[in-house]
Amino acid sequence: MTIHARLLDTGLQSGAANMALDTIILEEVEAGLSPPTLRFLRFDPPAALVGHNQDPAAELRLDYCRQQGIAINRRVTGGGAILFTPSMLGFELFWPNSAPGLGRDFAQITARLADLAARAITSLGAPAAFRPRNDIEINGRKVSGTGMAFFGQGWMFQGTVLVENCMEQMLRALRVPVEKLKRREMQSLLQRLTFLADELGGPPGMDRLKEAIATAFAEGLGLSLSPAALSERERARLADELAHYQSDQWIWRRGGLGQADQVLRAQSGRLNVVLLPEPGRRRIKQALLTGDFFCRPQRLIMDLEGALRGAELDPDRLRAILTPLLAGDGVELIGVEKNQLVAAVAQAAAKGAAPWPGFAAEELNDIYPIAAELGLAGFNRPRTLLLPYCAKDLSCPQRHEDGCAQCGLCAIGPLYDLADELGMRPVSITSFEHLMEELGALAAQPGQTYLGSCCQAFLAKHQDEMAAAGPQGFIVGLDSLTCYDLGKHEAAYAGRFESQSRLEIDLLTRVARFLAGRG
Repeated sequence: MTIHARLLDTGLQSGAANMALDTIILEEVEAGLSPPTLRFLRFDPPAALVGHNQDPAAELRLDYCRQQGIAINRRVTGGGAILFTPSMLGFELFWPNSAPGLGRDFAQITARLADLAARAITSLGAPAAFRPRNDIEINGRKVSGTGMAFFGQGWMFQGTVLVENCMEQMLRALRVPVEKLKRREMQSLLQRLTFLADELGGPPGMDRLKEAIATAFAEGLGLSLSPAALSERERARLADELAHYQSDQWIWRRGGLGQADQVLRAQSGRLNVVLLPEPGRRRIKQALLTGDFFCRPQRLIMDLEGALRGAELDPDRLRAILTPLLAGDGVELIGVEKNQLVAAVAQAAAKGAAPWPGFAAEELNDIYPIAAELGLAGFNRPRTLLLPYCAKDLSCPQRHEDGCAQCGLCAIGPLYDLADELGMRPVSITSFEHLMEELGALAAQPGQTYLGSCCQAFLAKHQDEMAAAGPQGFIVGLDSLTCYDLGKHEAAYAGRFESQSRLEIDLLTRVARFLAGRG
């Protein structure tokens, strides 16, 4: 069966105009006022776009973007932040549920359409393939990302082709989430991405790339594509609605919630939870759930945040509120497990009533339980103190060894003294493998727990592996330029990071004394 569809090329547009058109075209197509549409889009000036559920301040280097004239905006679709330069090509398919052949399943639609885009790229001479959940790769390196949005009786699938190399600009504009760079994947953004011009020995030309994508979609979906412009209704709506997509309400509406000492935070992989309590800390004044994920229905996260507002700041009550909402018909999270979301909200709430006397909320936000609960149920006094080798003085002859001469030149020596005082075994962790060996040894001794310190980036990347190792523990975050900030996490992973990290000595000391006093 042949499906008649529109081939629409909106050319170079601002970020706000492109985001407005995403919504306008989708609503017109789902209402049957415009035909199914394959759209090509480009951006001028460059635009840094966060996913629908993200906080721009957390995902972008805002000062750099403003200095370089990079527009900031928010996508209709979920997922992570991207930088869109004029050299990149975007492609989108707008589809009504009434049209046959593609269904309503996120994973199945993504796999089918991403495979067609990969065929188009392959036809240009670069062997591309789809990699779940939403990437197109050439020899294991990402050349295109994809996303989806479901609106009522229709949906939009979109993709971006990285054409000409703009790696340096991307590194400076985006705060790359390290949890995306798991050990089983690549260790750096430089290794994770590729550009079509680099693979082909030169840019293929925009017209040629568009033709390849249009041909692959037409043949793969049985489309009869007819070039056409925006309809009069779509143009009129763009004129009326553009201001909304230029507004702070659209771009920043999921921004932060006040000062650090007022909020309760938790993190679970690609999800960040922030709860702002009312005075007295008995109920939630405002909730913010952000991160690199997709959801269905599109307003699911805002509905969950609304359900949390006014709720008692009690982990069990919040679980009871969220669990049935997430179990509803048609509710889907991609990139974050539903139980992860519930657990992260409960963990954030637990910080409001955790039995940690003398610790402010901002300090609890820097204390991360591993296979443990902030409520300390079943947590034994820790007998092991795990410290990062990168906090040792650069001149220390034992910098890359487990041990400390306690010479007083860095913070590690006083912490070894503290461990001796509290009856703890201090360990200088020299590599990721060393950490896992230590955790494995603790797991072999039932009831053994630990206290440690590392940067939030390392924790985000390896928290699941640390929890899976078995023993309960608490990690105190460190405040410093880390190996991830400096682009040297591969060296750190192998124990060769040649910069000095700065530990939160006071907080770590107080936590150690508090936990030791419980046993």
